[in-house]
Amino acid sequence: MLKLAILLYFVRLCNSSKILVVFPVPEKRHGILSDSLVKALLEEGHELTYVTKFPQKTKVHNLKYVDISSNIEYDSEDYWPKPENTANNSLHMENLGLKYAQRALLHPNMQELMMNTTCSFDLIIAEWFYSGLLAPLSPLYECPLIWYSSTDVSWKSIGLVSSEVNTFSLYNPGLTIIERIHNIWTQLNRIVLNYYHISSKELPAYEKSFRDAFNNRERELPNYETVVHNSSLLFINSHAYLDQISGLPTNAKYIGGHHMEEVAQPLPKNLKKIMDECKDGVIYVDLETRLFSQHLQEFIMQELIEAFGQIKQTVIWKYDEILVNLPKNLYTMKKPPQQSILSHANTVALVSHADMVSIIEAAHYGVPVIGIPVMEDQIANMDSVIEKKWGVKIDFNNKLSWKILDAIDIIESDKSFLAKAAAAQSILRYRLTSPRKEFQHWIQMIINTRGAPHLRSSNPTVSTLEKYNIDIILLLIMLLWFFSKVIKVFKVHFNNNSDDLDKKDL
Repeated sequence: MLKLAILLYFVRLCNSSKILVVFPVPEKRHGILSDSLVKALLEEGHELTYVTKFPQKTKVHNLKYVDISSNIEYDSEDYWPKPENTANNSLHMENLGLKYAQRALLHPNMQELMMNTTCSFDLIIAEWFYSGLLAPLSPLYECPLIWYSSTDVSWKSIGLVSSEVNTFSLYNPGLTIIERIHNIWTQLNRIVLNYYHISSKELPAYEKSFRDAFNNRERELPNYETVVHNSSLLFINSHAYLDQISGLPTNAKYIGGHHMEEVAQPLPKNLKKIMDECKDGVIYVDLETRLFSQHLQEFIMQELIEAFGQIKQTVIWKYDEILVNLPKNLYTMKKPPQQSILSHANTVALVSHADMVSIIEAAHYGVPVIGIPVMEDQIANMDSVIEKKWGVKIDFNNKLSWKILDAIDIIESDKSFLAKAAAAQSILRYRLTSPRKEFQHWIQMIINTRGAPHLRSSNPTVSTLEKYNIDIILLLIMLLWFFSKVIKVFKVHFNNNSDDLDKKDL
């Protein structure tokens, strides 16, 4: 037995690779996801360098932290857009993603790593959060790059690994002509803004963040667009059932649910007693409290407390601050065990902003969702839930508390929501293998094949102009302008000929 253990140890040691994992977003949910990936990689015996704002104090074998917390402050005013500015969500998120990526890259600890010419890696796993600024780490260390998207699939994230994605096809079917025209116009605006964002903001940030590191290796900065779209694989924290497009390129893989516990942890005794005794069920509320402190006045918070006090269900509310004079059926917790609560048989609904972590957990345990989306990705998540009919969507406004009560009544009275949530649970759990195992498989594939070129798009490195068909659009506009001028010339010529004929007749 001892010999077998020693043999397995050396086999794992032989398969061990040096991997750089970079997650720049200073948000706890992102930390949960990245910690899960790191744990899965450590299980396979890899040697990791982990760039994060949330380093653990406990030392772990084969794990080295690059702590960037001292330079990246979580600014909720930056992270959460104002509800009235949802139209500018896309540009807001691109600016925010660039900001977080650049802060991480310019952190002294990260710069020390980048300037170290003796340091090498076999693979880089970088979080894509609306910016490609982390991509040049791949040519810097001359190794393959894998993107990880914490949100659902979008034309931006798919565009990282495939040039063949149709930018205008990532929308729900069944729309009217007017709605489709509006979507195309909206997408055109986004493409133009995205092109402006890359040329005016990302390129200068790229040069500032990487020039010294490349100069230190006596190498020129590579073309930015080529680097960004030269990744080997895209991991998506979602599931085919939860997205709104059909089909993925061969180098994009769903691994949503990789952070899920195989068996939910037991509830604390006091919380278990509360939930076990709830005959009318439990409503679990997980709303971003930082958003409330910005955009909801104190009286609206009081309205929410009073509204929860009017329902017969017990409410467990994740809330960071201490609240007093609460109704008997309302309990607040700073760090509730969310998966354990959702797994309880008496949990009847989740009230959330519809981030993908919460959506996946609710689906995994068959719990209907009452979604109050604010961010662009949250809105898309709830649209998918509404399409599958296992949740209710609420607009973020001053009538929030009463709309939540109405949504609770709808879910309680219409049992189809619970049935649809159970169907979602069945689909998400019916897999050939676990998301964690699939993640480990593809990691090893990329390492063994040095980037898995056989999975890539035939021409992934086209320019932005070609990628978004901007050159064709400009050509069509020029042709329309040209033909309009030709038509005018013909009209003037025809009118002159008509006048000459009239004079001859006279």
